[in-house]
Amino acid sequence: MKYLQGASSGTIAAGGYGTGTNTSQLWFPFGFTLDLSTNSLIIANYAANNVVRWVIGATGWTLLAGSATGASGSSSTLLYNPVGVALDQYKNIYVADAANHRIQYFLSGQSSATTIAGISGSPGISATQLNRPYGILLDSQLNLYVSDNSNNRVQRFSYYGTTATTSATSTTTTTSTTSTTTATTTATTRTGIWQMVGTGSVIGDTGCYGLGSNYVGNFSQCKSSCESMTNCSAVDWLASALLCVYRQCTTYPPSTRPQSGGWEAWAITTS
Repeated sequence: MKYLQGASSGTIAAGGYGTGTNTSQLWFPFGFTLDLSTNSLIIANYAANNVVRWVIGATGWTLLAGSATGASGSSSTLLYNPVGVALDQYKNIYVADAANHRIQYFLSGQSSATTIAGISGSPGISATQLNRPYGILLDSQLNLYVSDNSNNRVQRFSYYGTTATTSATSTTTTTSTTSTTTATTTATTRTGIWQMVGTGSVIGDTGCYGLGSNYVGNFSQCKSSCESMTNCSAVDWLASALLCVYRQCTTYPPSTRPQSGGWEAWAITTS
């Protein structure tokens, strides 16, 4: 429903045609976010197992993620009871895939996701696991906050990190936490040579911190933009999307972790 400021009654902004999987219908919509650039709602369509875009004023949705027919699953192209959804400034979509106990990351315009938090099909209470995640929120550095519903806690995942720290928790829940240290890499260490430190992988979380990301024209621009940033000493590079993720690391070589989809991890040598 859409409510004008001060109004006590609203108008239908999306759905209103009964439950189902037709493009004019929603089925237990839970979370949503507003995409102001397209005047549309991005909706986690829980029982239909998909995420859809509904332009305000339109009579139907277009599919963004999951199955158009309501099929559930745990593959990279399917969802199972999505609850929360978030959108970053690059139009990438983050989905709290509740019944799969994971957070899925869809690059803008792509239908195949990467799991960036939780372990698919494996609920648990460790720092790398989730149990029916519901709400999700991104901060300005693209760190991810997850309402880990069945674990009674809120988890914080650093940008492209799979290990969380607990931001809030009930007194009856025991959680694993990781410490945070201040990075010491400075601009003077960024005069070395760039080296690939991992293929099919991204920079890990041990001693490394996210500095944001940007779409660039080529890898040379990715490197030069990192060099122009204070404390940037490594990048994750995705050539297919021209996406450059900036990282601040305390050691060389930095830790890496596997990441499908064509990612490469690069770092500036400090010797």
